[in-house]
Amino acid sequence: MPAGYHPILVHLPTALIAGVLVLEIWYLLRRNQAEHSQQTWLLLLAMLGVLSAFFSGYQANDLANAAFIIPDEPISNHHVMGRAVLFALPLTLALQMAAAHAKHGRVGFRVVYLLSLALSTGLVLYAAVLGSQLVYKLGAGVGARPV
Repeated sequence: MPAGYHPILVHLPTALIAGVLVLEIWYLLRRNQAEHSQQTWLLLLAMLGVLSAFFSGYQANDLANAAFIIPDEPISNHHVMGRAVLFALPLTLALQMAAAHAKHGRVGFRVVYLLSLALSTGLVLYAAVLGSQLVYKLGAGVGARPV
């Protein structure tokens, strides 16, 4: 997979995870006990997107120094946050499924799921901020043509 796909692949899971959080807040405010199967599917799609984005990042790293020398620390920080999302999201999905299908302790599962979802959303947004700083502040992956 060409490294140029990484910027494209990161946006979908970011939007999906944030969208699930917005849906959950909407349901809480409306006190709607609607079926939450759409959240399961959105989180599954987000997880596939996170996997794609994470592994395409390795190829993107190869082109990080296309026109500018990028320090290793910002790339490493972005990678660590991406890895945190990679591990947090399956837990969030498992908690969502447990909350949706629990016979006992449903409220407890729901609270822990919502906290996990908030954490996953925060992690993915912070990883996105770090990635955008790599590109827009440091010029990672930006090719420059001589005039």
